[in-house]
Amino acid sequence: MVMPGDNIALGIKLIAPIAMDVGQRFTIREGGRTVGAGVWDLIPPVQHLRHESSASPRWRRPGSCSSHR
Repeated sequence: MVMPGDNIALGIKLIAPIAMDVGQRFTIREGGRTVGAGVWDLIPPVQHLRHESSASPRWRRPGSCSSHR
């Protein structure tokens, strides 16, 4: 458990790509509440993860699906 005022180092895996720079501040929110905050001190190389559904997009433009015409 991390208490207010504690400093930790941790690694995270993002579910979506975002722009970030070393020294930039970030906030971790859960259920509308801030549960953590910090500063990027190291940004490792991007690792692309392949999802099972990567062959088809999760979203479609309105009218692009034959069932909606």
